[in-house]
Amino acid sequence: MMLDDKLCCLRFCYCRFNAILFRDEDEGEFLQTKEILYELGVNNVTIEDCKSVRKICQAVSERAAFLASAGRVH
Repeated sequence: MMLDDKLCCLRFCYCRFNAILFRDEDEGEFLQTKEILYELGVNNVTIEDCKSVRKICQAVSERAAFLASAGRVH
């Protein structure tokens, strides 16, 4: 399984991990984020990887919120 495929699995676990990913920094170590990625089969995770995952999750959350609010406008 390629890294892209593994990271796509994150969307299926998104609600479970979302809050953890947003608040996890642990003095710059991202220990919980690394653990989540390890559970998904991604090894040798760097701090930059963790920052990227958080940034992607933020963008997805913002987009989902925007689309949800746009659907409510009549």
